[in-house]
Amino acid sequence: MSDIVPVQPGSLAGVLSGGVPALPVLPFAQEIYLTHFEVAGLTYVPQVEALLKSLHKGQRLLLCREPENQYDEYAILVQDADRHKLGYMPRRMNHIPARLMDAGKLLYVKVSTVHWDYAELSVDLFMQG
Repeated sequence: MSDIVPVQPGSLAGVLSGGVPALPVLPFAQEIYLTHFEVAGLTYVPQVEALLKSLHKGQRLLLCREPENQYDEYAILVQDADRHKLGYMPRRMNHIPARLMDAGKLLYVKVSTVHWDYAELSVDLFMQG
């Protein structure tokens, strides 16, 4: 028990325990913006126009790792809430997000812009902190 350090008023532990009432305690979990990208491969998705019509700005979409993908070992699939395939994170930028996901980090995207008439979807990538 000799390694227990007493809380000093004004220290970080003192602040968190109520030593300074003006400082709010925020939750540790927050979303961390990572980057922006256009979803690749939309034109290969059957009935993509109908899927895109159901999306709106700010809507959260799912990411699913596909390590067994025959074309790209770092492939990350973008899906809607019903798990319909929308496309992929571009290959030029998926290496680090794929490794983060493989390490257990929660990554997701939010719709930034959607144009169903010419099949374009851009999203913002976030990590749950």
